[in-house]
Amino acid sequence: MNQGGIIDYQVATVSDPVLKMVDIDGDDDLDVLYGSKNSAETKLLQFDGQRLISNTESKYNFVSNVGKLSDIQVSDINGDGIQDVFMSLNNGEGAHLYLSNDSSNVNDFLSATGLSDYKLYNAKSQIVDLNNDGRKEIISLGLTNNTSSAELKLYVLDLEVMSTTPALKINDQSDKITNLTSSSFDFGDYDGDQDIDFLISGYSASQGLSSILYDNITESGGAFSLTKTDNSLVAVQDGTTDFIDFDSDGDLDIILSGTSIDGDVFEIYLNHLNEGKTDWPKITTNLSGIRNSKIDLGDFNSDGYTDIIYSGTLTGEGEVTKLSEYDPATKQYVASAFDISDIIKATVEFGDIDGDGDLDFLNCRRRQE
Repeated sequence: MNQGGIIDYQVATVSDPVLKMVDIDGDDDLDVLYGSKNSAETKLLQFDGQRLISNTESKYNFVSNVGKLSDIQVSDINGDGIQDVFMSLNNGEGAHLYLSNDSSNVNDFLSATGLSDYKLYNAKSQIVDLNNDGRKEIISLGLTNNTSSAELKLYVLDLEVMSTTPALKINDQSDKITNLTSSSFDFGDYDGDQDIDFLISGYSASQGLSSILYDNITESGGAFSLTKTDNSLVAVQDGTTDFIDFDSDGDLDIILSGTSIDGDVFEIYLNHLNEGKTDWPKITTNLSGIRNSKIDLGDFNSDGYTDIIYSGTLTGEGEVTKLSEYDPATKQYVASAFDISDIIKATVEFGDIDGDGDLDFLNCRRRQE
């Protein structure tokens, strides 16, 4: 990433990147945490009003040589007004929890490394209040290994801060979900009842390809509980599963990509629960099917419609990265004039980095030779 100027502010890229855009220092612009699935170094880039620069403040020196990553999540877990950082390590190596304990010294974090019960591969997490008890939990989905026989695990990590030394309790909730491998998943309140639901798509030997939408029916302050719901969603493996408010009507729609029983797909389904409809109608787009992908959605051109940036494997083209803009006249996606076709194997994310009211995007990637 070359940011211009006489001084070389180019940011070193990594292969198989993992990144998170977040206002970690509370200055009302977005910073960037990023690492790699196959190298240990992790970096923090902070926006200085003009560009992203490598972290130079000692109080944020917790992000170096963390380990090979599969996921980064940032939120204020302990309620002290300061962002905490949870990093899942790749290939079953455990996790790190960097927990603030002093507003002037965020360098003093609690590190939970090599958690004995947390050995997940390709884990994806979120930090949310699962049971509406006023305390946030870390919820993680991942696999027991990286083979075809891997089992899908669901862990809920509860931070106990009753003493001067916080403790992290891991609750295995895997019996509440179907074991799907080659899976993708996401968390979101799709039904508007103020709790976090789940969507998982993948493969099982007994059921084949499946997409399962779980409704979170946990009572306030009670034990975690899920129930399956009926849906007409395409089932995919080796893809992506995302909740997103595609039509900007205030509820979460669904976008799925990957390999289905009929080949590679890239499909969007609309949520009409607020109209009393329980089906998920699929909208027609001209997006080509894609697998092994990373995607993000946002209104990049500020026209009020959802655009898509994505990177993955396209049948007939190989590795691609594309930015597509929604055309409301044709109700189709068209290629953006902003050409990023020389980038492959990217991790992509939209965000208003500079706080000017429009969306920028960041991608960690390597360029084609």
